[in-house]
Order: sequence, then C-alpha cells, then structure tokens
Amino acid sequence: MMWRRGISVLVVAGVVTVGSAASAAVVCKKKSGVLVLRDTACKARESTVSLGQFGLVGPIGPSGIAGPPGAPGPGARWALIAPDATVLAQTGGISVTTHSFAGGYYIDFGSSLTGKNVQVVPALTDADNGFRGVSGILLCGGGQQGGQCFAAGTNDDHHVFVYTTNVDNSTEADHAFYVAAY
Repeated sequence: MMWRRGISVLVVAGVVTVGSAASAAVVCKKKSGVLVLRDTACKARESTVSLGQFGLVGPIGPSGIAGPPGAPGPGARWALIAPDATVLAQTGGISVTTHSFAGGYYIDFGSSLTGKNVQVVPALTDADNGFRGVSGILLCGGGQQGGQCFAAGTNDDHHVFVYTTNVDNSTEADHAFYVAAY
C-alpha cells in the first residue's frame, strides 16, 4: 500500500511539473545552478536561460521577403595607357594629368584612392610590343599609403604617379601600361 501511495505522489508531481512547464514563460537559473520556471520574469539574482542552450530548437520558419537590391559597389577601376599618355581603354573617369618627361605619368582617377589597392603592370600593344624594364606606382598626397607628388595639382589622394623604364632599368622610358585601383 505504501508503495502504491509513493508512486501516486510521483505521478501527480510529474503531471504538475509538466503542466507548470507548459504554462511557464521563462526558465531561470539561480546562483546555485538550480533551474526554475517563472511565469513572467526571473528574480533579481537569477539569470534567464534560453531553451536553445538545452538543444531545444523549433522548426525553421519560412524565408522572409527579399529586400530591395543595394547600390552596386565601385568595383575595380582601370585604364590602358599608351606610351604617349593617350588613354586607350578604361572603365571611366580616369585621365592622364601630365606626361612631362619620358616614362613619368601623373594619372587622375577622379575620386579618392585612400584605402584602395593601386597597381601598375606593363602592357604590350601593337605599337609598343618590345622588351621593357620595371614599372612602379605611387599614390599621391602623402600619408602612410603614398608619397608626395610634385607636378602641379597632383598632390592629392585621387592622383597616382606611374613610371616605366627601359629594358635594363637604368632610365625612365615611355611604355604602355595598365593602371588599376580596387
């Protein structure tokens, strides 16, 4: 008899616990580590416990409505420059400001290049397809990313200085090149 009464108490306690869990809105953890169920909010010394911490995760809901497309990013900007400083091809907005000596070109990208990767690579064209030396590039305007440019109106963050050299790298010489910023 005593045994049946103990089982009855356990069953009733289990039903009450399950019924309480179904109506509880918040699971709280006491400082001692004991978990309790509260109707609305945890007490001052308790912390809220997410059911996800127990591995309880509901089904994935439907996807939301797609938002409007964002503005396109600037992407890479580039230009193909001929030995005589003519812009042969480009993405737009790039011009040669000055080409006052052999192998030296000041190029204006029309907008700030700060934080951009600027590069120059030699280009072979029908008119300029022989051997050549190294090419270099400098972001104008000083600062950590560049240096000071001396041609009038070029010492700002939207100009670059490019140089090209002859085959033995001893002097600057006019050659075609690609210049890019991204």
